[in-house]
Amino acid sequence: MQITSYQLGIIWAIGSYADGYMVFRHKEKYFLEQLQPLFQNKNKIYTQVHKGNAQYILKSARFDIEYLQKLGWENRLSENRELPILENYTDFLRAYIECHGVFDYCTTYSSERKYYRLRFRLYGNLFLVEQIENILNKDFGFTPKKVQVLHNKKSGYIAYTSLEEIERLVKTFESEPCSRDFWNEAYEKLKNPRRGASK
Repeated sequence: MQITSYQLGIIWAIGSYADGYMVFRHKEKYFLEQLQPLFQNKNKIYTQVHKGNAQYILKSARFDIEYLQKLGWENRLSENRELPILENYTDFLRAYIECHGVFDYCTTYSSERKYYRLRFRLYGNLFLVEQIENILNKDFGFTPKKVQVLHNKKSGYIAYTSLEEIERLVKTFESEPCSRDFWNEAYEKLKNPRRGASK
C-alpha cells in the first residue's frame, strides 16, 4: 500500500478501527476524498448526523490495518498515541493541522483596554500533541509551548497567540496538497488579527 505523508496525517487525525472496519469521519468531505484512492473500490462517502451536526464518513473492512500498525498507528482512543517515524513531517503536519487546527480569537487586556487577538490552537490525543509540539519546536523552530490538558485528561491542545508565529506557521505549512478552505480562512483572519478594542 502506497500512502503519502499527507494521507498519513489525515489517517492519524481522523481514523479509527473497530470490529474489523477502518472508519474515517470529518465535517469536511475533502479529507475523505483524499483517502478514497487507498480503497480498492473507492468506497462511497456518506453522511451521518452526530449530535445535531452532519459529518462525512468513509469506511472499509479491507483496509490494511497491519501496514498502519507497522508504522506505529494506534486507535484514536488509545491512551498514548505515537507519531509515525518520518524523515520529514511537513506534509503530515499540514494534514493534521487542517483536520484539528482552529484559528479563533482570545481575549486580551492591555493598558486597561480589552480586545480580541488572533490565536491558533491544535488539538488531539495528549501524548500525540506533546510529540507534535516537540517537532514544531525542534524541527521547525517554533517557541516551546505547554500542552493544555482538557477535562477528559486524554486530550489536549497547544496554542500560538504571537501574530509573528501564526504568520510563520501559515507560511511554513501552506502548500499542496491542502484543504484550500482551511488556509483561505487563515488568510482572512490574518487580515484582521486584532478586533474589538474598547475602553
